[in-house]
Amino acid sequence: TRQTRATTVSSEPSLWITTAMASLAVVALVCLVGLLASPAAATFSIVYLSPFGDDTVGCGYTADSACKTLSFAMTQASDGATINVMPGYYYGQANFPTINMNLNVAGYSVSAQQPAVFDAQEQSGYSSIYVNGTATVYSRAISVTFSNLVFQNWYSNYNGFLQMNTDSSSSLMPALTVHKCTFKNVRLAVNVENGNVLIDNSYLAGDGSYSSYGISVPGRSTSTHQVNLVLSNVTIYNFYYCIWGNSLGLNLAMSQSHITGATYVGMQMSAMASARIDNSRIDFCTSGIVLAAESANVVTTLTSTFFSNIGTNLNNENALVVYGKNEVRIKACTFNNNTAGTGRGAGIYCDNYATVTVQGSSFINNQANDGAAAWCNTLCAFNGANNYLYNNVQSTDSGPCNGLTPSSREEAEEARQQHIMRAKESELM
Repeated sequence: TRQTRATTVSSEPSLWITTAMASLAVVALVCLVGLLASPAAATFSIVYLSPFGDDTVGCGYTADSACKTLSFAMTQASDGATINVMPGYYYGQANFPTINMNLNVAGYSVSAQQPAVFDAQEQSGYSSIYVNGTATVYSRAISVTFSNLVFQNWYSNYNGFLQMNTDSSSSLMPALTVHKCTFKNVRLAVNVENGNVLIDNSYLAGDGSYSSYGISVPGRSTSTHQVNLVLSNVTIYNFYYCIWGNSLGLNLAMSQSHITGATYVGMQMSAMASARIDNSRIDFCTSGIVLAAESANVVTTLTSTFFSNIGTNLNNENALVVYGKNEVRIKACTFNNNTAGTGRGAGIYCDNYATVTVQGSSFINNQANDGAAAWCNTLCAFNGANNYLYNNVQSTDSGPCNGLTPSSREEAEEARQQHIMRAKESELM
């Protein structure tokens, strides 16, 4: 009996422990299955965002369970995910996040009548939608795309509505793409210090205020930053500066684009590495393009139109102004109806050791006090051949330009077509 009782007593704790462990294992298994089955524990490659959504863990898995703010939607998104932004208006700082991952933010089921709009409500205290250029994923710089969206009512001219920065010592080249987007009533649409930027099929409209910028590339004097900026089929309208560049590492390529209505300068390049402007139009600005960099730069302008840029009485209020040691090659361009007021060089104004070559271009109905088509001082190297000049009016007798050689309209058109053909053959266009 003792032996039997001893055996029974000694086995009770063992049985209890075994039963408890089994129960815990079952509970753990159930929890694990629940976690694996529930969207709450996952991140998604597609996340839905709606002004009428709800920021709860697991939101965004479907359009019916959309998140409410971009900040929270990002917490539900895997690296490289697409956030589908449903029609409506997105207000508040939670919709202006810092992005530290590869991400696509895209309007979903939107139209001109039902857009997806990020609205800053004219609040200058908002932080930008900020692409953190120092962020890395697997030691690589991030890439962020915005498409089919509207950004409006941004009243800061220090940070952009879309902002991409890196540290001054960083060699990372993050990427920002803006595709089929509209900016309305903004004072600084896009501000970039480093990286690769593509803006295409987009419309940027400012509020016309003093020191407003469509696109700004400020650079830093102590950095080695590089910005490769590509603009394709972009309209930039009603800014103080439509494009402003002050980075020694700026490389600009602009094609089939339109810069218009700048209250001061359409494109101001105080520093840059190179630029190419193809098949674009610069019109109705106080000054069209001002190239003021002191370092040697190369700017190639092909088949672009400078029309009705109306200066007042300053020498730098012209369709194209070239300062510093810039080398500018102008081929197959049109300069029509530009006015320099009481200044010089309504079409082209050249000063301070610049080198300018003009070929196969036309200058028609430009007006200035001196050098209606073009003007350059004695320090410039100005070469012009096979250009067509008609009805360019200046109040002095120095002629349309002291370096621009006129040709017949037929000769100028033949030269223009040759330059276009060469550009196509060399894949510049």
